[in-house]
Amino acid sequence: MTIFSAIEDLSARTLAAISGTWHRLRYVARLRQPDGSYRHWGLERTYGTERAQTAIRNAHEGFFLELLRSPLRHLVREVDDSITEDAARASDLMPADRRGGSARHFASVLHALRALRRQRRDSGNRHEH
Repeated sequence: MTIFSAIEDLSARTLAAISGTWHRLRYVARLRQPDGSYRHWGLERTYGTERAQTAIRNAHEGFFLELLRSPLRHLVREVDDSITEDAARASDLMPADRRGGSARHFASVLHALRALRRQRRDSGNRHEH
């Protein structure tokens, strides 16, 4: 008998250990397989494939929208130098159902985060010299 629903379990046991919307989005996006399905062994074992997939898909869509709604000043604290790699594969990070969020908006957020990250890194290097 399980105490949690699949989404509660995913949130409490897995996603709670990952800080920030950006990192959570990256994590759930990486659970997506080439065929568009999501795989998480523990959730599938406990809740079955369909419930696990629904939970991960909902989390993916939710983090995508949360990221689009977040102020850049909060997001820039979360990103690291991998933002350049992530921006190059933006389509891999977006859920199939964007719930009204746009690919263009997402691309602009990634572009801004990459530029802000580069600016922070460059200004930090100038202060070291």
